[in-house]
Amino acid sequence: MQCISECVNPLPLVPSRTSVSTRLAPSSSPSSASSPRSVAAGAESATPELLAPLPRDLQPCDVVTLAHLRRVLVAIDDCLVADSVLRLLARFLPHAEVEQVRDRVALRGALAARAADFLITSEALLDGDALDLLAEARARRQCDRLLVLTHRREPQVIFAIRSLGAHGAVDSRSDGAPGLADAIRRIGCGGAYWSQSFLEILRGEGPNGHVQRVLSPAELYVFAVLGDGSDDQTGADVLGLSLQSVHAYRKRIHQKLRLQHKGQLVSLAIRCGLVRFTERGVERPGIEALRSRSVFRTRRGEPPRCLPGPPVEFEASSFQAVAEPAAAGVSLRGQKRVTMPSK
Repeated sequence: MQCISECVNPLPLVPSRTSVSTRLAPSSSPSSASSPRSVAAGAESATPELLAPLPRDLQPCDVVTLAHLRRVLVAIDDCLVADSVLRLLARFLPHAEVEQVRDRVALRGALAARAADFLITSEALLDGDALDLLAEARARRQCDRLLVLTHRREPQVIFAIRSLGAHGAVDSRSDGAPGLADAIRRIGCGGAYWSQSFLEILRGEGPNGHVQRVLSPAELYVFAVLGDGSDDQTGADVLGLSLQSVHAYRKRIHQKLRLQHKGQLVSLAIRCGLVRFTERGVERPGIEALRSRSVFRTRRGEPPRCLPGPPVEFEASSFQAVAEPAAAGVSLRGQKRVTMPSK
């Protein structure tokens, strides 16, 4: 995030050339209304809402317009980036109460103590990946507006940020301080902001964009579990499935992605961001969101079931992923239903 840590005093109040500003409300133009596309995993392109520009004359983004943002929480591990964000907040939100944290424990405690009107965070903090914690905060309505800063461009990371209900994401490699300033202004005014590089990933472009497009949510979750090199028995223990089921999933993933051996599977999982090897061990960004969207059938004719774990609901204005209880007996709306071969 070196680009963002530049001097922020002379920032122009115009969008960055390498970014796209958006609004969450559906566009009223006929062209956008006739293209109901989705950015969920498996879709080939972004939604019209994500691509619809925020009108410049909608409302002025000044101190008066942003007066409703009373409490702002900054959760960024990089000191230079955090300092840049604090300077921008002092400029745009001089009236707001700003609190800064640097790890997941402090962030969880700050959100539990009092909900934030605006949360600006990086996708990973000092003590590990924060995407699952952000999804939990959105589900519990602990933050109203959410902006994520990240330098990572793996498809899984960007899709996870989108699915948890973030109102925008800034690519710290390309946008720099002007893009960050524009993102804070537009999201604070009720709009959205997504860097151009992230929009390309959400459209399925790039060398690994096909993975999110061809695999179902359940297959993506199994891919993330097996992506660290685990064998089928270890995967079965983690997933709570039979050894035969995990073997069938692995075979299906190899066929769809045209993989020849386990080494290629691990390499692709790392490039897609499904698995990350760190000093703390193996991390899987957004793994809980993948699990909540995964629905399995053990035998033909039986109702589908979710993987072990409490159902989680992610609420967002432009995207919604709801994990229904297993007792409901129906699959997730808009998600593929995975049918396991009968034993």
